[in-house]
Amino acid sequence: MNFYYEQKGNSGKKLLEELNDMLYSLGLGNKMYVKRETADDVIDQYIEAFGGAEKIRSMQSIKTVGTTTTQGLNIPTTTWALQNKGMRMDMLIKGKVNTTVMTPKAAGRFFL
Repeated sequence: MNFYYEQKGNSGKKLLEELNDMLYSLGLGNKMYVKRETADDVIDQYIEAFGGAEKIRSMQSIKTVGTTTTQGLNIPTTTWALQNKGMRMDMLIKGKVNTTVMTPKAAGRFFL
């Protein structure tokens, strides 16, 4: 197999095509097709995965649960948000609950 990336005038696409042909001829897989996507393509697919733009616009609340890692410390987080009303975020840091609450008129942070 020629390594096209070392030769001038040949693209990475040509290398992928050659590799694909070789793997297919060895019976190691089906033909693959390389599709190049733009950032807009990826964003459009993401929006469709959530039911489309209208569905996203109609959402009134959201809850997210995850973990943030900083300086080797894992911090479990839960966030609730109500459209045009406010949000709350809870983080558990070294056994203590850190709660942040925001509304359109005020904000506060509590450590328990």
